Amino acid sequence: MTRVTADRDMIKSPFAHMLQKSPRLYRITRKVYSLFALRARFVPLSANSLPDGILAQLRNDPGYHGIIDDLVAYTGFSAKELTPYLLRRPEKHFQSEFEWFSPKNERELTWFYRAGSAYLFGNAVHPYAPALDIIGEGTVLDFGAGAGCNTIGLAKRGIHVDFLEINSLQADFIRFRVERHNLKNVRGIAPYHDGKFDPISCITERYDAIAAMDVLEHIPDYRRFVAHFIERLNPGGLIIENSPFDPNAGQIAIHLRAPIPLEEAMAGMERMKRGVWRKPPISQAERGSPY
Repeated sequence: MTRVTADRDMIKSPFAHMLQKSPRLYRITRKVYSLFALRARFVPLSANSLPDGILAQLRNDPGYHGIIDDLVAYTGFSAKELTPYLLRRPEKHFQSEFEWFSPKNERELTWFYRAGSAYLFGNAVHPYAPALDIIGEGTVLDFGAGAGCNTIGLAKRGIHVDFLEINSLQADFIRFRVERHNLKNVRGIAPYHDGKFDPISCITERYDAIAAMDVLEHIPDYRRFVAHFIERLNPGGLIIENSPFDPNAGQIAIHLRAPIPLEEAMAGMERMKRGVWRKPPISQAERGSPY
């Protein structure tokens, strides 16, 4: 990314010495230059827009659970005004917003995910994940719930869902959708514990399944999260994930490199199939024989 920054040694340049012969012109030039240098910033915009056909899918695919109507009601935009956001036009793309935030470390990266607005629309194009159909009953945690399609899809099947989304705008949108769809079996978890931001320790309940769809690849130290997921799973419980790590990513990026293989992070879990991991059930010996 290219930025323009102020040159504090401008006065030492030959151009500055020439301008000093006219103090008034020098002051004007220095002021204009400083205003431009301190405020101007060049940010590359993402060219990875989506095809127009995605709008018909968002409108007609039941896996989106009426998300366009929900976004119209939530944002106050018309469906037409939502179009550049949903199609990820360059000035509305979450990658462009990432470049603007320009996070330098894990804390700044987390703040980008907490405070950004573009991901509300970026995640809106993710429908309910059919992989979650393996969940038949029980209580589920939807971790990194995004725009809420998985939360709503599970809840409409009669499953109790807790959702955790660290982005305040998206979490508010999910609460809005839950109320709008009149779902009584959904509970939001705030990402705070003991009076501070802590999206791990705030998970205190036990679950029959934990969904982490397109989430882990955004977390630098994702192993700590997975370890806590496993600890909070009931015996025989499932972790269902989709984690497109980027092996070529830099240290700070939207899709990160996996610091350790996913199989290592899931130690002790049985891999049932791609993206589905089961915690071993308690054996009869562990339960204690009644005889």
